[in-house]
Amino acid sequence: MAKKPAPQAPLGRARNLLHDHPLLKKGAAHGKSRKAERRGAKVQQRREWDYPSLSAAA
Repeated sequence: MAKKPAPQAPLGRARNLLHDHPLLKKGAAHGKSRKAERRGAKVQQRREWDYPSLSAAA
């Protein structure tokens, strides 16, 4: 007696297995790191110190 063939997947578009993955729900917009914020503050302070006339106009 011959074996039955294995069932085939339905034809059409493949399912995205990562669509409802719980780790993907944690994604959100990212901001600057604290290090980048500190560096930006230092750079801004340095600009104000070196060029006080430019910072007063802005």
